[in-house]
Parts: sequence; structure tokens; C-alpha cells
Amino acid sequence: MYEQERQLRALQLEAVKQLYQDVKSLQKWKDDVLASQESRRSTTLLLETQPKINLTGAEQLLATLERSRYNLFSHVHDVDKCSENDPLANQR
Repeated sequence: MYEQERQLRALQLEAVKQLYQDVKSLQKWKDDVLASQESRRSTTLLLETQPKINLTGAEQLLATLERSRYNLFSHVHDVDKCSENDPLANQR
């Protein structure tokens, strides 16, 4: 009888250990879900507070980028013209 009680206690101890690991795992899962929900909530609030970009605004942005690109290339072209007229540049 003593041996059976010892085996039963060992089995109970293993069951308690397994249940403890399960509880820890569920707590971690719960924390991860709550953190994910909080992150989504923060992102949603951030997006709601940002001004909406309308099509006109996007078109203005593209036009500004095109002007910047044009100015950059025209500046490079002007530098090339200057170096063509520079007598020292031809000697190098």
C-alpha cells in the first residue's frame, strides 16, 4: 500500500508541474494578446489624429518632387557648361 501511495503522489506532483507550466504559458499568451491589442489601438489613434491627405495634396507633392528633380538636373547641366568653359578644367 505504501508503494501505491508513493506512486500516486509522484503522479500528482507531475500533474501539478504540468498544470503550472500550462498556466504560465496561458499567462504569456494573454500578455502577448493584450500587448498586440494595445499596439493596434495606439496605431489606430495615431492614424485618426493624422490629417487626411487628399488627392490634390498628393498631386502637389508630386509636382514639388518633379520641380526638385528638374532643378537638380538643370544645376548639374549648368555645372557641366561651366567646366566646358573653364580653361583649367581642360588641362586636367
